[in-house]
Amino acid sequence: MFALLWLLSFSLLGCGPAAGSGDAASSEANPAEAGATDSGDASNRRADREEAGLAPQDLATESRPPLVIDDADLGALVEGLDSAYLSARVEAIEALGKTTLVAGSPDARAVIQRLLDHRRIDFNDYEDVYVEATLRQLGPATVAEVKRQALSAETPEVSNACEAMRGLGGEFFGDLQPTLAAMLKSEDFSARWGALYALETMGPAGAELISAIEPFLTHEDFQLQIIALRALAGIGPAAGQPWETIRDLTSSGQNVSVKSHSLRTLGYISVGDETRASAAAKVLGDSLDAFPFATKSRALEGLVVLRQQAAPAAEVVAKLLRDQTGLAPKAAVVHGHITGEWERPVELLVSLIKDPVVGMECQELLRDLGPLGRASTPTLLEMLVQPQEDDGVVLLAAEGLVAQVGLTKAEDLAGLDDAGRQHLQTVAEALEKLAAKGESESHHFAGLTLQRWRAWGWTPAAAAPATER
Repeated sequence: MFALLWLLSFSLLGCGPAAGSGDAASSEANPAEAGATDSGDASNRRADREEAGLAPQDLATESRPPLVIDDADLGALVEGLDSAYLSARVEAIEALGKTTLVAGSPDARAVIQRLLDHRRIDFNDYEDVYVEATLRQLGPATVAEVKRQALSAETPEVSNACEAMRGLGGEFFGDLQPTLAAMLKSEDFSARWGALYALETMGPAGAELISAIEPFLTHEDFQLQIIALRALAGIGPAAGQPWETIRDLTSSGQNVSVKSHSLRTLGYISVGDETRASAAAKVLGDSLDAFPFATKSRALEGLVVLRQQAAPAAEVVAKLLRDQTGLAPKAAVVHGHITGEWERPVELLVSLIKDPVVGMECQELLRDLGPLGRASTPTLLEMLVQPQEDDGVVLLAAEGLVAQVGLTKAEDLAGLDDAGRQHLQTVAEALEKLAAKGESESHHFAGLTLQRWRAWGWTPAAAAPATER
């Protein structure tokens, strides 16, 4: 019973998976200029947290002394984080990013500590974008405090540090590598789990720690196994060293969660290696006849990233195009990559786009297809301009339409033809209406998208003059 309560406490403290849950889970400072600030990325962050067992909690840290900031101006900005108004909080966060802090100084520690607490307690994806940008701007001061909290004896501080490292990503890996290595060697569960959770977003840079991650693949605690598998998937093909171990776990894992995450990871680490990709595709394809939905869904995710190299699974994937349990959308994308023919896959995704269960997933998949999904343009335009119960649907439609014209960075603007610019204008008008509502995260992200485009140099077309009668 004590062990169960101990594991449950990590979930409630926002630093680990709930006991028995079965599942773990651009470098520019200005969020308006960064590329990864759309609702899809925000939704993915939330989904990652939920799958990993994280929950928003206002945590008491009674053993930590009250924050004291000697600089009056800094203190006033920090007080702004407590405002009841979102715009005031965002303004305070942005202003803190423009300050000069001496790494390790009492004021720097207090400011970074307050930003990290704010992120955990408010659990707001929109504000997270600004907090992450500010943490990047504050660079050395952020790194110094994150390293201190990561090795703290207080679980909330470890949670803060792991979320911060996960947000900072591979760009800061060199500064954080010694801390992550120490956490992986720790006897404290929260430190080990948190380090693996942070490494999931480090990309290829994290490959330096593969030898320290590998032992967790055969750990007796399946929660550590799962988060280690997710970390290796995040590292990608550079994490191929334990390929055989992961392949074996797809059949010998101690439970369905370990097996299914092993399938997903096998796909991610096999990309680009013809021999391994072919072998992985066969393993993943064979698993599509399994009973558990999670097994098939994660196997399909592994096949999606293999793209054309998923060909050995072509036959069984084609059968899933008629699936009625929620697997058809991913199967359609895999089928398209294997065959190079996109008419039928896009048609299938469009047919399910208003489905209450898989509709938003279909929108996300169409967005990720970019120009390959252009046949869905009329449907996405309809969803963009017609009233929707969920404004998140409108935002996803906008993202899909923008992806179809290939706009992902500032340099892409110069390459847009007249049709592409008109396309963008139509989307911008819908986003302006959405942003004007100002009530939900979808509305705020619509405004942030427009800010990003303007930062890239885009200007809306002038309204046509009214004709006189």
